[in-house]
Amino acid sequence: MSTTAPDSSVTSARRSPILLPVLVGAIALGLVAALAFDGPGGLLGLAAMTTVLLAAPLLLGAAYLGLWILPALGLTILLGQISRGIHAFELVYPAVIVAGLIATLHSPDRRAWDVRLPGWIGFAFLAVPLLALPGVVVARSAYLAAYKFPLLWVLLFFCLRRLVPPERSRILLWIFPLIGVAGALQLLWKTRGLGAFVFSRLEFRNFYTRLPWGQSDYISATMEFCLCMTFVLFLLERGWTARVLLVLAALPMIEAFLMLFSRAGAIGLVAFILILALGMGGRRGIAAALLGSAGLAAAAFTPGGQVFLHRFTDPGEYASWYVRLLYWQFGWERFIHHPWTGIGLNQGKSMHDLMGDKPSNNLFLDTMSEQGILGGILLAIILFAAYRMAWRVRPVGFDAPVHPVRVALVATLTQVLIHAMVEPTISGPTIAIPFVYLLAWLALQREPMGKGSA
Repeated sequence: MSTTAPDSSVTSARRSPILLPVLVGAIALGLVAALAFDGPGGLLGLAAMTTVLLAAPLLLGAAYLGLWILPALGLTILLGQISRGIHAFELVYPAVIVAGLIATLHSPDRRAWDVRLPGWIGFAFLAVPLLALPGVVVARSAYLAAYKFPLLWVLLFFCLRRLVPPERSRILLWIFPLIGVAGALQLLWKTRGLGAFVFSRLEFRNFYTRLPWGQSDYISATMEFCLCMTFVLFLLERGWTARVLLVLAALPMIEAFLMLFSRAGAIGLVAFILILALGMGGRRGIAAALLGSAGLAAAAFTPGGQVFLHRFTDPGEYASWYVRLLYWQFGWERFIHHPWTGIGLNQGKSMHDLMGDKPSNNLFLDTMSEQGILGGILLAIILFAAYRMAWRVRPVGFDAPVHPVRVALVATLTQVLIHAMVEPTISGPTIAIPFVYLLAWLALQREPMGKGSA
């Protein structure tokens, strides 16, 4: 047996000093703040953008360096636009994508280049919108401005799977409490001092709650998604410290949700609770049903609960439902006129109909009106795959009963889908990017990265 001391360079390479990931994260977030403050046209913004695009890929490309920065980068989606048509996350996430490509190129396992079902679905997700480009699309600049988002989602999905090993993949789900808390604090700060005005002047809700990245129902949809996934993460984390942090994180999200009075959100969360109660069964199901019912009953007697009930029963509130019915009709008519290709991404302004650039407020109608029947079929395939992975997931390193986690994931997907049927939610970055993180995490649980494929 050799008694030779290990080479000091090898020993130091195996260690990851905590100072370096902290420094990298601080620099990255500082650059994002500089971009948001000065914009890409200012001197400070140009310097920050150049640094991000050139230096960050090299830093992120190091093996497993600061994986915690991946959920932390989700905070950039709460900054809104830093210039017309340019968001902060668009300048940061390309660094993650380049890092994933570097990791793939340096992988000794050539099976990393294999393309199986997730890869083919991703390619189809990028190819189907192109069918409208030759003969239907009128405003090509508007089309390209919209097409960059599905391109980013697909590349991000692949690269997250390359950068994160399955045994540490749970870190991806921490994006939900992070952006949930940050978004909730943004809203609570914006509405500070309003007091009863939030309840008595409901018609000004969009004005009171407008944030750089969204308003009212869209903010509520983000809070709901983050709340549900925070609960899933609570089930996955076994340490009491992490669980306490997750409970504390849920409190401002609940307060922010109650302040927004979203009817679709309320229906979605009720469905979430019902699926938990029915799916878990036994004592867990009874406890979930009792706690959910008690919470809803208690909330109904609060001032905010009374406003919620008012939104469901007051005939003056029916106008928003009627407007949605009209949008659904217009979206269906657009699909009928262009059933094979759709009108093309972001082409509403060129249609000269009553809907204009407004969305259909329905996930399937929006998809089919812009991408045709193939887009609708592909969307159904993606949702089916998400449900299938959620119901069959076996989290790596999780030694507790997995059934509650599966039920909670299915309930979360259902809640998100319910809200997306009446609001353009999933297409927005604050839900689309976390949704990509969730899909990447689900895919990482299914197979080891060394044996998997795109």
